[in-house]
Amino acid sequence: NLGPAAADGVDALAAAMEDANAIVRRNAAEALGTVGVYTDKTAAALLKSVADEDRMVRRNGLLAIARLGAGMSEDTNERFDDAVPMVSTALSASDRYARFYAELALQQIATLRAHNTLINHLQTSRWCPLTTSDSPY
Repeated sequence: NLGPAAADGVDALAAAMEDANAIVRRNAAEALGTVGVYTDKTAAALLKSVADEDRMVRRNGLLAIARLGAGMSEDTNERFDDAVPMVSTALSASDRYARFYAELALQQIATLRAHNTLINHLQTSRWCPLTTSDSPY
């Protein structure tokens, strides 16, 4: 909960994202978002979390990306733009919380690519019982 004052721990937290224990990865993802300091190692670790086998690691990673996106400068957001394709994979997750946090992350990344991805998803998302992935219109 120290925020940027804990920036010296970011490399260790990014390394913890490789731990075999899902609880360690969950907590490391949450801490990376709480510290709120963007580095290339942070981005790489959080992007990997989006595809993690553990639901809570995926959730915490997406939430951390959203938190980082909210506090980023325009230049940093452009650097995080590479995260858009990986984050967008969670838009179709069976876990509704993962979908929400993916939407939030795209909103917070706030690049044109992220917003277009989000808008395209929302425009074709299921909104009635007749709409399916085979027939989205």
